[in-house]
Amino acid sequence: MTAATLDVLMSGQLLFAAAVLGAQTSQRAEDRITSEVRHELVMLPYYYVFDYLTYRVDGPKVSLFGQVTLPTLKSDAEKVVKKVESVETVENQIEVLPL
Repeated sequence: MTAATLDVLMSGQLLFAAAVLGAQTSQRAEDRITSEVRHELVMLPYYYVFDYLTYRVDGPKVSLFGQVTLPTLKSDAEKVVKKVESVETVENQIEVLPL
C-alpha cells in the first residue's frame, strides 16, 4: 500500500470514529433530557391519579401528550419542561378534560 492509500484509510476510520462518538454523545444528551423531563412532570404539585401525561423527546424538541383535569396543569407542564437544559422547543398537545 502506498502512503496516500494509508492516509485515505486512516482519515476514513477517523471520520467513522467521530460519527460514532457523536451519535453516542447525542444519545446520552437525549437520555438526560428524557430523565429530567420525566422528573419535572412527576414533581408537578397538582398532578393527580386522574391525570395522564406522556412525552416524546426528539433531540432538543419535546412533545407533550395526555389528558389533565386542570387547565393550569397543562400550562405548568409546558413551563417546567421549557426550563430543562438543552430543550429548545416544547409542543404542548395536552388535552384538558371537562369538569
